[in-house]
Amino acid sequence: MRGLIFWYAAMNTGKSAKLLHYAHGYQTQGKPILLFTTKLDNRFGEGQIVSRTGLKKDAYCYNDTFDFWDFVNKVDERRKASAIFVDEAQFLTKAQVRQLAAIVDERHIDVHCYGLRTDFQGNLFEGAQYLLAWADHLISIPGVCFCGAPCSMHLRVVDGKIVTEGPQILIADSSTHHTVCRKHFMLKKIGERT
Repeated sequence: MRGLIFWYAAMNTGKSAKLLHYAHGYQTQGKPILLFTTKLDNRFGEGQIVSRTGLKKDAYCYNDTFDFWDFVNKVDERRKASAIFVDEAQFLTKAQVRQLAAIVDERHIDVHCYGLRTDFQGNLFEGAQYLLAWADHLISIPGVCFCGAPCSMHLRVVDGKIVTEGPQILIADSSTHHTVCRKHFMLKKIGERT
């Protein structure tokens, strides 16, 4: 699949594992890649894309002022990357999504972005909003709610209670966010974890 691709899912559904698996496929074919992750999430060390399944790779870090276009034009002249992989793409800015689109259109490098679509209140993240608008391909990564239905949302739990207020961004372990279907998101209900 070519172009700007947004792979999105709820939390705890294997987005980073999917990214690492797909990136590995490029590397086994001898195709150079560039990996990026946000500076916001350093739970496993800065510059690490880590899956809960144990897979991990080093990556360049970006923040909200990072310029993908400038970076790729400087670094990629040596590497000639055939693809770029961006983890935690919900944290991209509108300008950064535009930069990634320009990399696809002008440098002919495929860009795969993996991230959340919505936050714990059901609102779009900025990066997700513009990826949904401008990506060439949108791919939903399936997950399963405790009831067995497909999940697309998540609820935030603090001190054992579902919360509906607070900062949009909260980097925490998986016990803080529960993946649910839309019905249980609306009901503010989580099941027991097994």
